[in-house]
Amino acid sequence: MIRYRYITQVKPPAPFIYVTLRNPKTGVELHDLPAQLDTAADRTVLPADLVQGLGLLQVGNILTAGLGNLARPRPSYFVEVRIHNFAAKPS
Repeated sequence: MIRYRYITQVKPPAPFIYVTLRNPKTGVELHDLPAQLDTAADRTVLPADLVQGLGLLQVGNILTAGLGNLARPRPSYFVEVRIHNFAAKPS
């Protein structure tokens, strides 16, 4: 069994896992990246430097809203996310 600890460097402490990100077109991968696990999230957000490092191409925009419920368009990308060697299966 794989176990992860809460990271206490963020407030409040949160669960983090290590992931591999892969550009599905080019095969470029970034390994062992810490990622905050949020079981209630319906989107995955990547920092711009990871998007650039993977060479991801923007495929569209999606509207997102945060505090204050102000919706703004954000770029969207195709990216493969793996936890250990487990890849998500497309639906």
